[in-house]
Amino acid sequence: AYERAMEEVIGELEALPVPTLAVVEGAAVGGGLILAAACDLRVCTPAARFGMPIARTVGHGLSVTNHARLVAHLGPARTKAMLLLADFLGAEEARVAGFVHEVVEPGALDGRVEALCERLASHAPLTLRVTKAAVARVLARERPGEDDEELLRLVYGSRDFRAGVRAFLAKETPTWEGR
Repeated sequence: AYERAMEEVIGELEALPVPTLAVVEGAAVGGGLILAAACDLRVCTPAARFGMPIARTVGHGLSVTNHARLVAHLGPARTKAMLLLADFLGAEEARVAGFVHEVVEPGALDGRVEALCERLASHAPLTLRVTKAAVARVLARERPGEDDEELLRLVYGSRDFRAGVRAFLAKETPTWEGR
């Protein structure tokens, strides 16, 4: 239910007919990473970090749709490394991977974001809309169906997830049992 509710919000962001821009200063972790991935462009400062450390924190899973979002931006190998190792990508690594459009110094960030928004606003709105829709259709052909929910039930219904949440809230390291 949580993943379906989140997908509704994230899907609405992703489906906006106008270009969206994520601006990251600091960490885009967990839901922040997925929100950034749902945007069309991402700009960040050099100190930005991107990650999904759920394998070592609360021990839940991502929907297959969110896996698909990350794979579409980072590729399968980087996505697996990030999720399996609970690693973070730094700003420059995220740029090289194609996830981040541009890395901008903090003092220049507001001006650069304004310039990008002005540039986007000056372009043909229907071309932008059709581009977004066409890319979404291409990606939808690679996205999973509703029958992949059993993967989420495996983690959200587990003793490991309950233990992970307890440990996370207590600021302790969880002990995983694989059940």
